Amino acid sequence: MTAKNKPYQDHVPLPDAVSNNWVDSYAPTTWRPWLKLMRVDRPIGCYLLYIPCLWAIGIGAMLERPFLDLFSMAILCLVGSFLTRSLGCVANDLADRNIDTKVARTKNRPLASGALGVGQAIALLLLLGALSLCLLTFLNQQAVIIALASIPLILTYPWLKRVTSWPQVMLGLCMNWGFLVAWFGLELPQITAMILIFGGAVCWTIGYDTIYALQDREDDRLIGVHSTALLAGDKPVMFVGLFYVAMVIMMVGGWWQLIGSASLIWLSPMMIHLLWQLARINPHDPGTNLMLFKSNRQLALLVMLPTFHGLFYQIT
Repeated sequence: MTAKNKPYQDHVPLPDAVSNNWVDSYAPTTWRPWLKLMRVDRPIGCYLLYIPCLWAIGIGAMLERPFLDLFSMAILCLVGSFLTRSLGCVANDLADRNIDTKVARTKNRPLASGALGVGQAIALLLLLGALSLCLLTFLNQQAVIIALASIPLILTYPWLKRVTSWPQVMLGLCMNWGFLVAWFGLELPQITAMILIFGGAVCWTIGYDTIYALQDREDDRLIGVHSTALLAGDKPVMFVGLFYVAMVIMMVGGWWQLIGSASLIWLSPMMIHLLWQLARINPHDPGTNLMLFKSNRQLALLVMLPTFHGLFYQIT
């Protein structure tokens, strides 16, 4: 039985979605394949895309940007994160539709299962792209240029696993690009701080997506695609740890530019969380690795803690 005529089990949550997610519980049956193609049933990607935008907005608040500008940017980034992540997921599934049928975790995705066709997915991709472009009308010229520069990154990422063991590097750029858009949209200074924090975010993404990719190592090896999880071999903790150390160095360096040595104190909860992740990684336990991956939503919020230091001194 081929993927095109396999029945779509819309009542069965995909492996990395929570069992009581609203798409499987409440969405009309005809909507579910579309929503799952956009990963609406698994919102963690939106969180990980949106919260770095909030880092820049928080820094903008520290630097006394007008409240209306900050609020508008927060809304634009929220909508933009949802649209961009959805677009990226559709592009990813179009590229991987034949590979996904061979991987246990992805074989029931809408395109792999045959619930939606390629033409339908392309139509959705174009719609999401058009809506995303509409948002650019609310940004300044610099932010528009930065946002448009993300398009080739998003469309290239799904194909990299076929040619390199480092697709997570491109993912790191894509997942944190909103930070740059918000930074330039608010016309913030301190470019050195921006570069360091963004670099730290890319290293963080490489680390957490390596943990996520541990779920697929055996399938990836069999079908011949690459990832940093495979590259890490039998030392995934050391591999992820190196990128988390790089993240800490760059994050501290970036925040040091903004609030000085207090960055060491305010970022210490982030460091503890990273150590906790490293202590729990288990290449043979997909459930634990998925939990660790999702815990990066909380870690992303911890990166914002230095903002409170800056705001406190602004008030006082």
